Amino acid sequence: MVLSRELLQPDNSDEHGIKPEQLNVVRFRELDRKSEADLKALFELLTHPRNVEHFSKPPSDYLNLRDKLIRDNTKVYLAENSLGEIVGGGGINDAQEGEHDHWLVKVAVKPDLQGKGIGRQLVVRLVDEAFNTKTSDGRDRGKLVVSVIRNVDGWWRMPKLLGLLDFRPLHIMMEEVDVFVQDIGKTVKQPTERWEIRKIEWQHRRQRADIKRILSPRNGNDTVAST
Repeated sequence: MVLSRELLQPDNSDEHGIKPEQLNVVRFRELDRKSEADLKALFELLTHPRNVEHFSKPPSDYLNLRDKLIRDNTKVYLAENSLGEIVGGGGINDAQEGEHDHWLVKVAVKPDLQGKGIGRQLVVRLVDEAFNTKTSDGRDRGKLVVSVIRNVDGWWRMPKLLGLLDFRPLHIMMEEVDVFVQDIGKTVKQPTERWEIRKIEWQHRRQRADIKRILSPRNGNDTVAST
């Protein structure tokens, strides 16, 4: 599955030694749960010290991650650059039959490539995938929900991006999840905030001209993570 041309613009000037090819996301594919390499790549993204605080109950190893994905019926997608490196990932948790909330989960970008536009490309592609495909049992997804852990490093970037993409803030839930905080070396309870967007709203958003500006790698500062 190849990303559209509007998502393929690399940042040609970088003072930190990042090669343009590292930012050139050319492939968006489903994670293979039978692939040790895929599982290890996602595990490293989620548990990196700069990302792990953004997730409640992170996996203990790649096999534990695989079991969680199967149990929660999470469909995960990986973003690859033109060098073949996995630079980001994210998933969709589908609502149980009779429920309506489908979730965008486990969204993370390789730490040394954060702030370069990859996160925005990834979120947009995940939302496109959620609304343009059906669930495993043939249902349309009419709404997508995102939960963001507050009060951890860089947490505000995800709500900023969601607002740009016309997600609506729902509410803040105080002391809802346990999070391991690197700076103090222990687990604490952190509040979360929830955002949502409906399929019809996303279709309207995708038709607006400024989506290309939002997706431009030069519009950086987007460390992205969601529970």
